[in-house]
Amino acid sequence: MAAYCQEVKVLCDQLANVDAPLTDARMVQQLITGLNEQYEGIAMLLSNLQPMPTFHEARSKLMREYDRKASMSLHASQNEGTTLHASTSHKVDNSNLRSDNRTAANSHAERGCGRGRSRGRGRGRYGGHGSPSRG
Repeated sequence: MAAYCQEVKVLCDQLANVDAPLTDARMVQQLITGLNEQYEGIAMLLSNLQPMPTFHEARSKLMREYDRKASMSLHASQNEGTTLHASTSHKVDNSNLRSDNRTAANSHAERGCGRGRSRGRGRGRYGGHGSPSRG
């Protein structure tokens, strides 16, 4: 952006050197006209300001906008890189989850682990007779 503003300034100075100076407003208009779509918002703002800013004021506003966009782009790329890193480094393969759970449940039941097949009903504390054995 600084190089672009400098180029416009040099061209305007060259016109002044050959007795065809541009007014400050015309210099600002030329500056705005050469901006790409990315700077459409600031271009509209500058062209609608009353009174029209000087060339140096317009250049300053353009430089701030350029710096803002560069900062936003940097933060976006850093966040994208962090998100990409997090999503790739913590990738979990869930494709076999259901079959693994069924296999684990079946092998658990087959080994006789837990409370057995009666789901907690059974002989219990007193051997299934409801009263303590005597003797």
